[in-house]
Amino acid sequence: MFAILKGPVGKGLALGITAVVLAPIILPVVTRAARPLAHAAVKTGMIFYERGREAVAEAQEVLEDVIAEVRAELTRNDDQEDWATVESEVAADSAQTATTSSETLTPLV
Repeated sequence: MFAILKGPVGKGLALGITAVVLAPIILPVVTRAARPLAHAAVKTGMIFYERGREAVAEAQEVLEDVIAEVRAELTRNDDQEDWATVESEVAADSAQTATTSSETLTPLV
């Protein structure tokens, strides 16, 4: 019987009994020590979250301002000129595309 206690079963049994006996003593100490660490980690996470929310809100405001400026530009009296410029650029691009496609279709002799 004592031979069993000297092997791995005995060591496991001794370790289990020790854990059961010491757990009520060790767990409160560990809990008291870990609580400030958990508190600091949660506090840091909340601070980073709030700062991130503020940064996203500021970026959204900047983007909304840029969009409003572009809309104002498009609705000014110059919008006819802007659309004429866009139409001429589109026409030039389509003419260039047609020329390029006809050049690629010519056989090489």
